[in-house]
Amino acid sequence: MPTPSAPSPQPKGFRRAVSEQDAKQAEAVTSPRFIGRRQSLIEDARKEREAAAAAAAAAVASSEPGNPLEAVVFEERDGNAVLNLLFSLRGTKPSSLSRAVKVFE
Repeated sequence: MPTPSAPSPQPKGFRRAVSEQDAKQAEAVTSPRFIGRRQSLIEDARKEREAAAAAAAAAVASSEPGNPLEAVVFEERDGNAVLNLLFSLRGTKPSSLSRAVKVFE
């Protein structure tokens, strides 16, 4: 049975963690420039996800009946963006790989 006077460990807050850094690091992390850049990166990623979703919807809507194997699927699972590309290479091109498949998680 724990004693009532024993302090429970508390997680470090952002400000406390910053205060344990040296002054130069703390100033860099809390500067408006750093915070603005972080927000900019978050907004850019959000816009890219929305653009990819719109492109995927447009690709599926405008897919040719002759190319049923070409498709783009964009999903977001547990905060991760997943992009699945499925395509076929045309027989008229050289055998070297002309397109790349990447799955982003």
